[in-house]
Amino acid sequence: MDKNDTNIYTEAEAFASSPLSDYSDIIFDILVGRDGQGFAVRNELSLIAAPKKSGKSHVCSFIVGAALGGPPEDCLGFVGKGKPLKVVWLDAEQQKNSINVLAQYSQRVAGMDEKKPDMHLKTFSGRGKKADVLRASIPLLLKKWAPDILLIDGVAKLVRNINDYDECSSVVAELLKYAEDHKCSIIVVIHFNPSSNKERGHLGTELGNETYGYLSLRRQNGVVVGSSVGGTRGGEFKDFTMKWDKSINTFSLVQGSAAHLGRPRDVEVDQTKLEYIRKLFIDEGPEVRYNRIVDAICKKFDIDKKNATEAKRVVTLAIAESIITKKDTRKTSPYILTDNNDDDENEAGTLF
Repeated sequence: MDKNDTNIYTEAEAFASSPLSDYSDIIFDILVGRDGQGFAVRNELSLIAAPKKSGKSHVCSFIVGAALGGPPEDCLGFVGKGKPLKVVWLDAEQQKNSINVLAQYSQRVAGMDEKKPDMHLKTFSGRGKKADVLRASIPLLLKKWAPDILLIDGVAKLVRNINDYDECSSVVAELLKYAEDHKCSIIVVIHFNPSSNKERGHLGTELGNETYGYLSLRRQNGVVVGSSVGGTRGGEFKDFTMKWDKSINTFSLVQGSAAHLGRPRDVEVDQTKLEYIRKLFIDEGPEVRYNRIVDAICKKFDIDKKNATEAKRVVTLAIAESIITKKDTRKTSPYILTDNNDDDENEAGTLF
């Protein structure tokens, strides 16, 4: 390297002089996961790769719904913290009307007022913006809104040439640094190359090599299959299959699982609430609807119904730990105690 290239040499010298020596700031914080595996993890970059017209934007709405506190049975099995996280959603491809419809669904499954944007979710349409403008906006969005999760749908719009090695490598390096500097998870979405399952261009190659969480979507016999197989450093979750459901104007799960994240929690307090859910079913069962369970938990444990995310988290936990399950695959189906159900098909993995 030419020592006269002052900027590069100065940065390289600083890097070579700063070994990692402090273990006190180690963070592994799963923000959104599936089957006990992290997908959106704090300080990390995650990737969704899919062919066109495969429902990737709808999948984003389910992931955002989980991040806002929605239960896994309404979020394709994705599991969040059970309380609203701050999310910034930048869609570089779609018009604002399309984004608003998806954002409304995310808020609806999280029990939020869908008539207006919630304070936890900020959406932006970057359609028509130049690559340099979009790229420059990323650190500004992170600084201004301080999100737990930044979702960038259409990450290819951040570069002028998806096959330019220097430009693409630089953008990926920036995203990795932003995730660490701002202690957030950054999720990016990119298309596959036409007629292949390979992420588009050199940008896709770089993202595939560097991201932590990975989700690919592929069309197959009239359905869409989601998979983490062949991904990067994150753990693999079970494949799930979804299909378009006209009754709800989005996708529903054909098969999959909703597993509880192994996040730190007050085990003793949670156990008390789970025991109450069992008692509720014994007293009012054998069938109890979701809203009734939430209302009962709020009343019993003095939780404000206007902010019932804690009650919903406990219901999510009861589902994930196979204490309760839906009676059948209908979206409006009531819940039953798993102990009272001998049908193996109606376990916690059957969500729709």
